[in-house]
Amino acid sequence: MRDFASDKVLTVDEIRAAWNAGDTSTAHLAAHSLKGEASTLGANALAECAERVVIALKSGMDVLAALDVLSDEFSRVLAAINAVLPIENHGDGGERSGNRGDAIEALSRLKKLLLENDGTATAFIDEERHLLAGVLTVPEIETLRLQLRKFQFAAALTDLSVISARLSAASE
Repeated sequence: MRDFASDKVLTVDEIRAAWNAGDTSTAHLAAHSLKGEASTLGANALAECAERVVIALKSGMDVLAALDVLSDEFSRVLAAINAVLPIENHGDGGERSGNRGDAIEALSRLKKLLLENDGTATAFIDEERHLLAGVLTVPEIETLRLQLRKFQFAAALTDLSVISARLSAASE
């Protein structure tokens, strides 16, 4: 499941980019592959959404709407996968820190990068993932990582504000 979540995280964007570039065969292949892998994983709703994209690509109709539905369902599946799997320890000493102060400081640095529209925010959250795990949930981390990979800095800032409010309330 972890491999599926990490390997397929950009698939919908790749399908959309191929479609926008007029490369229907690449878009079709990626959607068909996602459908098969989702089905194998037991993510039937995701597989059905991918099948609708395949059909839309064949007909050339409602492709973008089908991709939007697929993207939403994929986000739901990704969040579910990450909610049940612990953060992976790569043996690099990056296991859950538990040091709340360092994690809060890392969140402040991330916020500054986002406010500056600094593309290094993506690398930063990947590097600090295990430290952030001391205060963030797995779905929060994965949602932020996905937003940053898509350069959705405004959405990430909004989520970071919600997270900051939750952390402030928890410390009171």
